[in-house]
Amino acid sequence: MKINTLRLSALALVAAGCMGFAGQAAAESIVGGAVNANGTVQGSPTSYTVSHPSTGRYILTFTSAITPNAECIFQGIGAAVRVAGLGESSTTCDVTFAKTTKTGAAVDTLFNFIAVNAGP
Repeated sequence: MKINTLRLSALALVAAGCMGFAGQAAAESIVGGAVNANGTVQGSPTSYTVSHPSTGRYILTFTSAITPNAECIFQGIGAAVRVAGLGESSTTCDVTFAKTTKTGAAVDTLFNFIAVNAGP
């Protein structure tokens, strides 16, 4: 229950545009921000980088590990997008977005994210 409350509160902050924590060190066990559809980051965060290797896929790499494991929460911004794939570790979050249509094709999208410590 505590994790769900944290998820909702943190996601609400990100969605509301409260990005004050976006540049904080990952050692604090919370990293968040906004990423453009082309994979460029909004603002000048020092706690993560983003690569965009293919349509709909984004890999966030944290400059400091979030231990024991990052739990990543994404909110795609745009018409009919969903998270179609997600991989999480202490140093990365690998996400793929897709359309919510019948075909479910991968799609680039603007998104907000938050990564929190998934430990006990």
